[in-house]
Amino acid sequence: MAMKVADQSNLLLQSLKLICLTAANTGLTAKEAVTKVRELGLPGLNEGGERLIVQVAKTFRSSSLFVEREERGRYFIQDSASPKEWGDSDADEAIVSREKAVSTEVTEVEKTIEAARQLQNLQRIQEDGGNREGVTSHSEKSGGEVKTGADRRGVTLRSKSSTRSSSSQKTSLSGDQSGPRCNRDDGKGWRCFRPAEVGFSLCKYHRDQIRRADIRRRKSRNKSKEQSLVQSPVKTSKLTLKNVVKPSPVSEVDTSVDVNSIDSDDELLDSKRRKFVKAKSLKSIL
Repeated sequence: MAMKVADQSNLLLQSLKLICLTAANTGLTAKEAVTKVRELGLPGLNEGGERLIVQVAKTFRSSSLFVEREERGRYFIQDSASPKEWGDSDADEAIVSREKAVSTEVTEVEKTIEAARQLQNLQRIQEDGGNREGVTSHSEKSGGEVKTGADRRGVTLRSKSSTRSSSSQKTSLSGDQSGPRCNRDDGKGWRCFRPAEVGFSLCKYHRDQIRRADIRRRKSRNKSKEQSLVQSPVKTSKLTLKNVVKPSPVSEVDTSVDVNSIDSDDELLDSKRRKFVKAKSLKSIL
Protein backbone atom coordinates (compact mmCIF):
# COMPACT_ATOMS: atom_id res chain seq x y z
CA MET A 1 0.00 0.00 0.00
CA ALA A 2 2.87 2.39 0.84
CA MET A 3 4.46 1.50 -2.50
CA LYS A 4 1.27 2.43 -4.32
CA VAL A 5 1.06 5.79 -2.53
CA ALA A 6 4.69 6.54 -3.40
CA ASP A 7 4.08 5.65 -7.05
CA GLN A 8 0.97 7.84 -7.07
CA SER A 9 2.80 10.86 -5.68
CA ASN A 10 5.73 10.34 -8.09
CA LEU A 11 3.34 10.16 -11.05
CA LEU A 12 1.59 13.34 -9.92
CA LEU A 13 4.99 15.06 -9.61
CA GLN A 14 5.95 14.08 -13.17
CA SER A 15 2.55 15.18 -14.53
CA LEU A 16 2.85 18.59 -12.82
CA LYS A 17 6.38 18.97 -14.15
CA LEU A 18 5.17 18.33 -17.70
CA ILE A 19 2.33 20.85 -17.61
CA CYS A 20 4.52 23.48 -15.89
CA LEU A 21 7.18 23.05 -18.60
CA THR A 22 4.56 23.65 -21.29
CA ALA A 23 3.40 26.79 -19.42
CA ALA A 24 6.87 27.98 -18.38
CA ASN A 25 6.33 31.73 -18.82
CA THR A 26 2.90 31.97 -17.19
CA GLY A 27 3.07 29.38 -14.45
CA LEU A 28 0.10 27.48 -13.03
CA THR A 29 -2.09 27.57 -9.96
CA ALA A 30 -3.24 24.38 -8.26
CA LYS A 31 -6.72 24.68 -9.80
CA GLU A 32 -5.32 25.22 -13.30
CA ALA A 33 -2.96 22.30 -12.84
CA VAL A 34 -5.85 19.98 -11.91
CA THR A 35 -7.82 20.98 -15.01
CA LYS A 36 -4.73 20.50 -17.24
CA VAL A 37 -4.00 17.06 -15.77
CA ARG A 38 -7.59 16.01 -16.36
CA GLU A 39 -7.71 17.40 -19.90
CA LEU A 40 -4.50 15.62 -20.91
CA GLY A 41 -5.44 12.44 -19.05
CA LEU A 42 -2.21 12.38 -17.07
CA PRO A 43 -1.85 10.01 -14.11
CA GLY A 44 -1.20 10.81 -10.47
CA LEU A 45 -4.45 12.26 -9.13
CA ASN A 46 -5.95 10.26 -6.27
CA GLU A 47 -9.67 10.52 -6.95
CA GLY A 48 -10.71 8.67 -3.82
CA GLY A 49 -8.57 10.69 -1.42
CA GLU A 50 -8.64 14.32 -0.35
CA ARG A 51 -9.58 17.18 -2.67
CA LEU A 52 -7.57 17.24 -5.88
CA ILE A 53 -6.64 20.93 -5.56
CA VAL A 54 -5.27 20.25 -2.07
CA GLN A 55 -3.23 17.32 -3.40
CA VAL A 56 -1.69 19.44 -6.17
CA ALA A 57 -0.99 22.38 -3.83
CA LYS A 58 0.78 20.08 -1.37
CA THR A 59 2.89 18.62 -4.18
CA PHE A 60 3.82 22.11 -5.41
CA ARG A 61 4.87 23.24 -1.92
CA SER A 62 6.72 20.06 -0.91
CA SER A 63 8.76 19.59 -4.11
CA SER A 64 11.97 21.52 -4.82
CA LEU A 65 11.21 21.46 -8.57
CA PHE A 66 8.63 24.24 -8.23
CA VAL A 67 8.85 27.80 -6.96
CA GLU A 68 6.12 30.32 -6.19
CA ARG A 69 6.54 33.63 -8.06
CA GLU A 70 4.77 36.82 -9.18
CA GLU A 71 1.60 36.12 -7.19
CA ARG A 72 0.71 33.85 -4.36
CA GLY A 73 -0.35 30.38 -5.43
CA ARG A 74 1.21 30.49 -8.94
CA TYR A 75 4.06 28.03 -9.41
CA PHE A 76 6.90 27.76 -11.96
CA ILE A 77 9.68 25.31 -12.65
CA GLN A 78 12.63 26.10 -10.36
CA ASP A 79 15.29 26.63 -13.02
CA SER A 80 13.10 28.77 -15.28
CA ALA A 81 13.60 32.52 -14.79
CA SER A 82 10.80 34.98 -15.15
CA PRO A 83 10.86 37.22 -18.28
CA LYS A 84 11.18 40.25 -15.97
CA GLU A 85 14.58 38.96 -14.77
CA TRP A 86 16.00 38.63 -18.27
CA GLY A 87 18.18 41.42 -19.67
CA ASP A 88 17.24 43.21 -22.85
CA SER A 89 20.36 42.02 -24.69
CA ASP A 90 20.13 38.39 -23.71
CA ALA A 91 16.35 38.06 -24.04
CA ASP A 92 16.28 36.40 -27.47
CA GLU A 93 19.10 33.98 -26.71
CA ALA A 94 17.56 33.09 -23.38
CA ILE A 95 14.18 32.44 -24.96
CA VAL A 96 15.66 30.19 -27.66
CA SER A 97 17.76 28.21 -25.21
CA ARG A 98 14.85 27.94 -22.85
CA GLU A 99 12.56 26.60 -25.56
CA LYS A 100 15.13 23.95 -26.49
CA ALA A 101 15.53 22.92 -22.87
CA VAL A 102 11.80 22.81 -22.37
CA SER A 103 11.31 20.64 -25.47
CA THR A 104 13.92 18.14 -24.31
CA GLU A 105 12.53 18.08 -20.79
CA VAL A 106 9.00 17.64 -22.12
CA THR A 107 10.03 14.63 -24.18
CA GLU A 108 11.80 13.11 -21.20
CA VAL A 109 8.84 13.70 -18.92
CA GLU A 110 6.46 12.27 -21.50
CA LYS A 111 8.62 9.16 -21.73
CA THR A 112 8.61 8.74 -17.97
CA ILE A 113 4.86 9.28 -17.83
CA GLU A 114 4.29 6.72 -20.58
CA ALA A 115 6.49 4.23 -18.75
CA ALA A 116 4.56 4.92 -15.55
CA ARG A 117 1.28 4.30 -17.37
CA GLN A 118 2.52 0.99 -18.69
CA LEU A 119 3.66 0.05 -15.21
CA GLN A 120 0.26 0.92 -13.81
CA ASN A 121 -1.46 -1.19 -16.46
CA LEU A 122 0.78 -4.15 -15.63
CA GLN A 123 0.02 -3.75 -11.94
CA ARG A 124 -3.70 -3.67 -12.65
CA ILE A 125 -3.46 -6.80 -14.79
CA GLN A 126 -1.55 -8.60 -12.06
CA GLU A 127 -4.04 -7.47 -9.43
CA ASP A 128 -6.94 -8.61 -11.59
CA GLY A 129 -5.26 -11.97 -12.11
CA GLY A 130 -4.65 -12.36 -8.40
CA ASN A 131 -8.23 -11.45 -7.65
CA ARG A 132 -9.45 -13.97 -10.20
CA GLU A 133 -7.24 -16.68 -8.73
CA GLY A 134 -8.51 -15.82 -5.28
CA VAL A 135 -12.09 -15.90 -6.51
CA THR A 136 -11.58 -19.27 -8.22
CA SER A 137 -9.90 -20.77 -5.17
CA HIS A 138 -12.61 -19.36 -2.94
CA SER A 139 -15.28 -20.72 -5.27
CA GLU A 140 -13.59 -24.13 -5.30
CA LYS A 141 -13.43 -24.12 -1.50
CA SER A 142 -17.02 -23.00 -1.23
CA GLY A 143 -17.97 -25.62 -3.81
CA GLY A 144 -16.30 -28.29 -1.69
CA GLU A 145 -18.11 -27.01 1.38
CA VAL A 146 -21.37 -27.00 -0.51
CA LYS A 147 -20.74 -30.55 -1.66
CA THR A 148 -20.04 -31.75 1.87
CA GLY A 149 -23.10 -29.91 3.12
CA ALA A 150 -25.16 -31.42 0.34
CA ASP A 151 -23.86 -34.89 1.20
CA ARG A 152 -24.81 -34.33 4.81
CA ARG A 153 -28.25 -33.10 3.91
CA GLY A 154 -28.82 -35.85 1.36
CA VAL A 155 -30.02 -38.38 3.91
CA THR A 156 -32.53 -36.01 5.49
CA LEU A 157 -33.82 -34.88 2.10
CA ARG A 158 -34.21 -38.47 0.94
CA SER A 159 -36.03 -39.41 4.12
CA LYS A 160 -38.36 -36.42 3.73
CA SER A 161 -38.99 -37.21 0.09
CA SER A 162 -39.67 -40.86 0.93
CA THR A 163 -42.20 -39.88 3.61
CA ARG A 164 -43.87 -37.42 1.23
CA SER A 165 -44.03 -40.00 -1.54
CA SER A 166 -45.48 -42.60 0.82
CA SER A 167 -48.11 -40.14 2.07
CA SER A 168 -48.96 -39.12 -1.50
CA GLN A 169 -49.23 -42.79 -2.47
CA LYS A 170 -51.57 -43.38 0.47
CA THR A 171 -53.76 -40.45 -0.49
CA SER A 172 -53.80 -41.55 -4.13
CA LEU A 173 -54.76 -45.09 -3.11
CA SER A 174 -57.54 -43.80 -0.88
CA GLY A 175 -58.75 -41.57 -3.72
CA ASP A 176 -58.69 -44.47 -6.18
CA GLN A 177 -60.61 -46.68 -3.76
CA SER A 178 -63.30 -44.11 -3.09
CA GLY A 179 -63.62 -43.10 -6.74
CA PRO A 180 -63.52 -39.62 -8.29
CA ARG A 181 -63.80 -36.52 -6.16
CA CYS A 182 -66.84 -34.33 -5.91
CA ASN A 183 -66.94 -31.56 -8.52
CA ARG A 184 -68.30 -28.96 -6.11
CA ASP A 185 -66.03 -25.88 -5.90
CA ASP A 186 -66.30 -22.20 -5.06
CA GLY A 187 -64.45 -20.85 -8.10
CA LYS A 188 -61.54 -19.61 -5.93
CA GLY A 189 -59.44 -22.77 -5.73
CA TRP A 190 -61.41 -24.71 -3.13
CA ARG A 191 -62.88 -28.07 -4.08
CA CYS A 192 -64.86 -30.61 -2.09
CA PHE A 193 -62.66 -33.42 -0.79
CA ARG A 194 -65.48 -35.98 -0.50
CA PRO A 195 -65.79 -38.79 -3.06
CA ALA A 196 -68.55 -38.53 -5.63
CA GLU A 197 -71.41 -40.99 -5.59
CA VAL A 198 -71.46 -43.72 -8.17
CA GLY A 199 -73.00 -42.44 -11.38
CA PHE A 200 -72.97 -38.82 -10.21
CA SER A 201 -70.45 -35.98 -10.23
CA LEU A 202 -71.31 -34.78 -6.70
CA CYS A 203 -70.97 -36.30 -3.26
CA LYS A 204 -73.88 -37.36 -1.08
CA TYR A 205 -73.71 -34.23 1.08
CA HIS A 206 -73.99 -31.77 -1.80
CA ARG A 207 -76.65 -33.85 -3.56
CA ASP A 208 -78.73 -33.76 -0.36
CA GLN A 209 -78.26 -29.99 -0.23
CA ILE A 210 -79.53 -29.66 -3.80
CA ARG A 211 -82.56 -31.89 -3.00
CA ARG A 212 -83.45 -29.85 0.07
CA ALA A 213 -83.18 -26.63 -1.93
CA ASP A 214 -85.53 -28.07 -4.60
CA ILE A 215 -88.04 -29.09 -1.94
CA ARG A 216 -87.97 -25.61 -0.41
CA ARG A 217 -88.52 -24.01 -3.81
CA ARG A 218 -91.49 -26.31 -4.55
CA LYS A 219 -93.09 -25.57 -1.19
CA SER A 220 -92.75 -21.84 -1.71
CA ARG A 221 -94.30 -22.14 -5.18
CA ASN A 222 -97.27 -24.15 -3.84
CA LYS A 223 -97.83 -21.62 -1.07
CA SER A 224 -97.85 -18.75 -3.51
CA LYS A 225 -100.35 -20.59 -5.74
CA GLU A 226 -102.69 -21.32 -2.81
CA GLN A 227 -102.56 -17.72 -1.67
CA SER A 228 -103.40 -16.51 -5.16
CA LEU A 229 -106.36 -18.94 -5.38
CA VAL A 230 -107.70 -17.84 -1.97
CA GLN A 231 -107.46 -14.16 -2.86
CA SER A 232 -108.96 -14.42 -6.37
CA PRO A 233 -112.57 -15.61 -5.46
CA VAL A 234 -112.92 -12.86 -2.86
CA LYS A 235 -112.04 -10.29 -5.47
CA THR A 236 -114.44 -11.80 -8.02
CA SER A 237 -117.29 -11.94 -5.48
CA LYS A 238 -116.73 -8.29 -4.62
CA LEU A 239 -116.80 -7.40 -8.27
CA THR A 240 -120.03 -9.36 -8.90
CA LEU A 241 -121.72 -7.85 -5.86
CA LYS A 242 -120.78 -4.38 -7.00
CA ASN A 243 -122.14 -5.08 -10.45
CA VAL A 244 -125.36 -6.58 -9.08
CA VAL A 245 -126.00 -4.14 -6.26
CA LYS A 246 -125.73 -1.11 -8.43
CA PRO A 247 -129.12 -1.11 -10.23
CA SER A 248 -129.64 0.80 -13.31
CA PRO A 249 -131.47 4.04 -12.49
CA VAL A 250 -135.12 3.84 -13.32
CA SER A 251 -136.09 6.76 -15.35
CA GLU A 252 -138.93 8.84 -14.19
CA VAL A 253 -140.50 8.43 -17.55
CA ASP A 254 -140.72 4.66 -17.08
CA THR A 255 -141.86 4.66 -13.42
CA SER A 256 -144.22 7.55 -13.63
CA VAL A 257 -147.75 6.66 -14.60
CA ASP A 258 -149.69 8.86 -16.86
CA VAL A 259 -152.91 9.63 -15.10
CA ASN A 260 -154.67 10.43 -18.33
CA SER A 261 -153.83 7.00 -19.73
CA ILE A 262 -155.56 5.22 -16.80
CA ASP A 263 -159.20 4.62 -17.58
CA SER A 264 -160.41 3.21 -14.28
CA ASP A 265 -159.56 2.61 -10.64
CA ASP A 266 -158.70 -1.01 -11.36
CA GLU A 267 -155.99 -0.02 -13.71
CA LEU A 268 -154.63 2.42 -11.10
CA LEU A 269 -154.47 -0.34 -8.50
CA ASP A 270 -152.75 -2.64 -10.94
CA SER A 271 -150.12 -0.06 -11.61
CA LYS A 272 -149.53 0.50 -7.89
CA ARG A 273 -149.17 -3.25 -7.38
CA ARG A 274 -146.59 -3.44 -10.15
CA LYS A 275 -144.60 -0.61 -8.56
CA PHE A 276 -144.71 -2.35 -5.19
CA VAL A 277 -143.55 -5.63 -6.70
CA LYS A 278 -140.67 -3.90 -8.44
CA ALA A 279 -139.60 -2.14 -5.25
CA LYS A 280 -139.81 -5.38 -3.27
CA SER A 281 -137.75 -7.27 -5.81
CA LEU A 282 -135.10 -4.57 -5.74
CA LYS A 283 -134.96 -4.70 -1.93
CA SER A 284 -134.58 -8.48 -1.98
CA ILE A 285 -131.70 -8.16 -4.40
CA LEU A 286 -129.98 -5.60 -2.22
